[in-house]
Amino acid sequence: MLLVNSPGGLVQSSYKVARALRKTFKEIIVFVPHIAASGGTLLALTGNKIVMGMMSQLSPLDPQAKSGDGVVSANSIVDAHQFVTRLFDDIAVEDAPYSYKALADKCDGVDIRDAFASSSLMEEYIREILEDNGYSKEQCKKISNRIVRGFKTHDEVINIDKAKKLGLNVIPHSDFPTEWKLFRKWLAKYMLQSADKHVIRFVISENLVKQGELNKK
Repeated sequence: MLLVNSPGGLVQSSYKVARALRKTFKEIIVFVPHIAASGGTLLALTGNKIVMGMMSQLSPLDPQAKSGDGVVSANSIVDAHQFVTRLFDDIAVEDAPYSYKALADKCDGVDIRDAFASSSLMEEYIREILEDNGYSKEQCKKISNRIVRGFKTHDEVINIDKAKKLGLNVIPHSDFPTEWKLFRKWLAKYMLQSADKHVIRFVISENLVKQGELNKK
């Protein structure tokens, strides 16, 4: 059982933790009492089951790319390029208005290429995690595409209903009342304590220990 509460972080870090979890455990139940956004969503996708409640939130996994002095969604760069390209569908460049040409001149080929590559790589990461999770190839393709490219902004809230529509195996918290209550108390204790490290805490139940001892005998 894994409690995830995260506003996000570096994709590389989230991917490595998610992959390590998925390669280590056969069955993972992820609890998201509050927020698992951006890189936190990638961690949540390790769950064979994702337990969510009324205030639970996942988020899109569209990569964030540098643009000037700021950061924008890679989708925004790709969409902007496609928008400008469509302006010239019915008009030659030499006949286009100045505003069209000015927009086209602002398009940076390197930024566009990086945005495409980042989105494609994120879809690969998601498909890998979901395939190890037991989803079919068709489900992996559909979910990864929608979660990377199918939302309006990086901050859009994916609640329990939207998560189900994505095709994720989401379970209402009422199916795990005891565990949900426990994890909410645990989260309340640590939620406001800032840290610069991933902390993974685990418990091996006494039943599993006893079973192991019996197998040795």
